[in-house]
Amino acid sequence: MKAPDSRARWEAVNRWLEVAGVDRNAAEALRAVPSLRPSAPFHCQQALEKLLKGILTLAGKRGAKTHELDRLGTAAARSFPEIEELVAAAKNWSDWAFIYRYPSDEMPLVPDEDELRRAVDVIDALAVRPRAVNPEPPGS
Repeated sequence: MKAPDSRARWEAVNRWLEVAGVDRNAAEALRAVPSLRPSAPFHCQQALEKLLKGILTLAGKRGAKTHELDRLGTAAARSFPEIEELVAAAKNWSDWAFIYRYPSDEMPLVPDEDELRRAVDVIDALAVRPRAVNPEPPGS
């Protein structure tokens, strides 16, 4: 089986970064509007999930079809140990994919604006990592 060329790999990474950016921007916009804030955690979780899958792609690994950030983060940090602290900062975000999007008897408190701002900061810090590893993608 032929390994993908570095340009094709980078194109796949870039697609992950682009869709993660959309979720990041949605989280940021929703965070600023109190009545929409309950939807912001979902987009934070989605942005981080997509970033981790992009980082795994950069490492030549597949991101499983999972929403478990701990699992994705552990796998990504094996290839890029410098992201371990960022992954740890988001350790409880996996539940953000669903707990604020569906009604339940015990609705947890939505993260406040400051916690969501810190989440966006983690996303932003992680988003620059692939380009730091590969600042000039092949063919650019």
